Amino acid sequence: MTDDREQSIEQLMASIDAEFLHGASGHIWLEPGTTVAQLQQQLDALGMRRVELRAVGIGRHRKRDLFFVVTVEGQQVFEDGDPGFAWTSASASTHEAEGAMPAVTARYDDQGLESGFVDFVLDAPELRQRGLLLPDDTGAANLGIFVPELDVVVPLTDKSVITWRSRFDATDNELIVRDGVAYRDMMARFGDYYSSKPLDQTRVDADIARINEVMTRLAAGERVTEEEWHGA
Repeated sequence: MTDDREQSIEQLMASIDAEFLHGASGHIWLEPGTTVAQLQQQLDALGMRRVELRAVGIGRHRKRDLFFVVTVEGQQVFEDGDPGFAWTSASASTHEAEGAMPAVTARYDDQGLESGFVDFVLDAPELRQRGLLLPDDTGAANLGIFVPELDVVVPLTDKSVITWRSRFDATDNELIVRDGVAYRDMMARFGDYYSSKPLDQTRVDADIARINEVMTRLAAGERVTEEEWHGA
């Protein structure tokens, strides 16, 4: 049963990739033991021709003084107003499981990089200054993806799934990192919403009614189980 479920998820992923018009897209699934060299091989095989992506190691960091970088009004700024946004080696998996999705978008024109957007990434110069930006696995607690043009590092865990898209002759590029466990579960539950196939209207109406009922209960202060939230 598990093999059938895994196969159906992979088939769904492939269909989503094929339906992304005017370009290419795909996924990289990380797992425990993935090395910097192995990740680099997978990055080299992507269709993101205009964006340089380098697999790196991130050294172990315990202090809660390393903050995410986000784009605000076209500028990269530190999200340092809340200690909860501090990144540590130990908190990386927690951030990911709670929905933080590191992202990089790079758009090009005839002159080169036209604009870039980042979210929940780390500042490469700061990592370098602290001795945490590593060329290989030696001393690394986490993997990351260094994007030289934006001077940021996309942090990863051993459960991450990297989703990439490159459109319009590689002038529009996007890379997003999610919790791979939650992503597989979401695709298994709600995969038909991500397909171009006609939706089952009865299923849609039932999902809308369930979500409205759950949100009403939450607004009233009631507790909702994980099964009720996901419609299990």
